[in-house]
Amino acid sequence: MPAGADHEREFLGLDPAVVVPLVACPISAALWLWYETRVSNPVVDLATSLHRQVLLTNIAAVLAGFAMFTQNMLTPQLLQADENTGYGLGSSAFVTGLALAPAGFMMMVLSPAASRLSTRHGPKTTLLAGLVITAFGYATAALMTPGVWQLAVGAGVNGAGVGLAYSAMPTLVMNAVPESETAAATGLNTLMRTIGTSSSSAVLAMLLTTVTIGTAAGAAPAESAFHLGFGMGAASALAALFVAAFLRTGNRNDGGARIGAGLAERRIGTGLAER
Repeated sequence: MPAGADHEREFLGLDPAVVVPLVACPISAALWLWYETRVSNPVVDLATSLHRQVLLTNIAAVLAGFAMFTQNMLTPQLLQADENTGYGLGSSAFVTGLALAPAGFMMMVLSPAASRLSTRHGPKTTLLAGLVITAFGYATAALMTPGVWQLAVGAGVNGAGVGLAYSAMPTLVMNAVPESETAAATGLNTLMRTIGTSSSSAVLAMLLTTVTIGTAAGAAPAESAFHLGFGMGAASALAALFVAAFLRTGNRNDGGARIGAGLAERRIGTGLAER
């Protein structure tokens, strides 16, 4: 095959390393769904996972995961970018780590506050508050001129928001499912966050390699790509906020009791059918 054809195939994203996972993923997901709906004791009970409270929390988890990883993806790139780009700060890996440290510090500091807020006002309030803070942090980052201290403050604000949001999600899920399903339901919620972070990594990598400028050292991400990326983080947090607004507030296992009764009826019916 001519070299030009190889280049065109790569440009179109037809490399086997890209195509095979794209094809295999929906096929394997469909097979998994088919199997899980036909066994008497599924790993993840889809009836529980499709319950409104659980489903909305998982959708919010994907969007919050996207927002969370935006900070981890863009801030190091921006701090360590070459100064010849006109916006790069040329910081070392050590300085970059220090600039990101406030995010983890704020998550740790706010853990007790998140627990008290959820106990007093409910986990939905905690989730909404965290998403508002995260959206504000990214919106500010998208509009300001980047600097080391600005990015460090932004990391702290986003860490505070993500810490509050993440702390509320397991409680929301556990309050909506029967006790026998808590492990599977919270595990699925964690998986949803991972899907969000993985999606964020892929989308932002595509953004940084597409919106570029020419420098003496070659192509580099344009400053506008970083502003757009932070804007995407804000948009993702706002989308999660919109989804979370439809969550119900209720007492521990109110929803779980209802789902549990439905699961018991279904399993009794399945047992009678097998006999």
